[in-house]
Amino acid sequence: MLENYIGFKSGEPIDLTRDGCSLADWLAGNSEEAEFALHPKGFPVFLRPESIGMNDEYSEGDPYAVEETLDNAFHRRRIGVTLELVREACEGNEAPKIVDIGCGKGFLTEHVRQSNNDAQCSGLDHSVSAIAYAHDRFPRIDFAVGDAYTPPYQSASFDVVILNNIYEHVTDPVRLLAAAHRVLKPGGY
Repeated sequence: MLENYIGFKSGEPIDLTRDGCSLADWLAGNSEEAEFALHPKGFPVFLRPESIGMNDEYSEGDPYAVEETLDNAFHRRRIGVTLELVREACEGNEAPKIVDIGCGKGFLTEHVRQSNNDAQCSGLDHSVSAIAYAHDRFPRIDFAVGDAYTPPYQSASFDVVILNNIYEHVTDPVRLLAAAHRVLKPGGY
């Protein structure tokens, strides 16, 4: 798992083996000291308990039917262009750190990982259901649940930040860009 998470409450670096609580305790309000919740599948959740279910748009399946339509022209182009941009951004970097903010069920994140074998890839989404699916399906990627406006990563953590198909889902794209800039290393993409 990624080592550069920050706490939900403190904004300070945390230890994933010590500073969290179970998701059940988090949801029950038995977690005053905890900085995050640990989902039973093993990934961290950095959302307020009251907002976890409220924004889980994948709870009844993929509302975008990405898996069923991965081979259509739109997704082929979206994935191809993203992979080309990431490849260019990673040139000369032997082990880049890449985060896909708004990763959904992780399909694009997995394509990026496959195209960059030495990269450390992470995915962040607001949907617990989407991340549970991605965590099971793509075990070589570090997935977490969190808010795109307040990604739970230390500043200057990533060489590349991917924001693919997320702008239309946020009310404040400038705030999203500021959050992405915060977690991006100087000179990153």
